[in-house]
Amino acid sequence: MPRTYGEVCPSSFSDLLALGGDNKVLIDCGSGHGSLVKAAVEQFGCIFAIGIEKYKEPAAIADKMFTSSSRDLQAKMRFLLEDVNDSDIPQHLQGLSFSTLILFCNNLAFHDGTVHRSSIAFKEVMARFPDKSVFVVSTRPMKLLESHFIRTLPLKMSWSEDLHDVFVYASGMIN
Repeated sequence: MPRTYGEVCPSSFSDLLALGGDNKVLIDCGSGHGSLVKAAVEQFGCIFAIGIEKYKEPAAIADKMFTSSSRDLQAKMRFLLEDVNDSDIPQHLQGLSFSTLILFCNNLAFHDGTVHRSSIAFKEVMARFPDKSVFVVSTRPMKLLESHFIRTLPLKMSWSEDLHDVFVYASGMIN
């Protein structure tokens, strides 16, 4: 059961992480307690996962989960206490050899300006990695990424019994 408002439910992790091909990295923007990040590397074959969380309380819970994980698992995860709009995502990816990048952003509660700023950052990441499959998965539409829209993806979210269609944008070498 999700422990924060607006969290993607574990029953939908596989649907989200099925995007793209092998050598996959996940960046969870607004990672909360870190459940998706941990599951990505522990259960779904991601070679690395990064959680970016702006708020100290959920980040502290993610940190406890991280420190209680095995060293092997810790080597595949990183948690950052920062605002995704101030984060240098390409810098965080340095040294990683990957083919697919999934940027997940549950931005349903974000202000319009914040959604716009994050869409600028995500578009820059897409442009920076033209030889990779880059997917942006967003709970709200991102107008700036309209030309990259490929489909919606129904996910189970903690705020409703019904599935919620999230928006999937893609660029690069799409698998």
